Amino acid sequence: MTQLAIAERYPALKKDQVSRMVRAAHAYQEYPAVFNLLKEPDRVPIDTCVRFHEEMKGADGEKIGEFIYRAEALAADGVSYKPAELLKAFDIEGPPKKEGAKKTVSFTPIEGADVLGSDDKLIGALELHSDNIMRLSLPNPFDMTIDERVVAAEAYTKQIYAYFELDGD
Repeated sequence: MTQLAIAERYPALKKDQVSRMVRAAHAYQEYPAVFNLLKEPDRVPIDTCVRFHEEMKGADGEKIGEFIYRAEALAADGVSYKPAELLKAFDIEGPPKKEGAKKTVSFTPIEGADVLGSDDKLIGALELHSDNIMRLSLPNPFDMTIDERVVAAEAYTKQIYAYFELDGD
């Protein structure tokens, strides 16, 4: 299937996205010995495959043979890597940082209300943050018993109904 056919079939994808996916797929199929070194080889990031593809594109047969030999030797030793570690193991620079990428912004609560369970125990909060959006802070359900989860779910449901000025009873 051509890149054009893929782009036409999936119009939400941009041309460069399709191109990257195709290059990543070629690298993954062409060098299974390398990608099988990953802890999760079926979940390899596209960027990792593309970086490897770019490295191999300019390589001669001898260099490619060295990569394959090295991958097979590492596999025989039972080595496995995360994607960034795999690139580092083969002396390949990771994908460049994107210019203008979104930075994580921390929003500060400016107003809030406690969410209390039926036993008046604090279980979380409903907060208005500096970005002018209301957020519920939820407890970790894995730290709770089933009964505590039921109480928390009921309390949060009650708080949501109150927020939307609805009768939840």
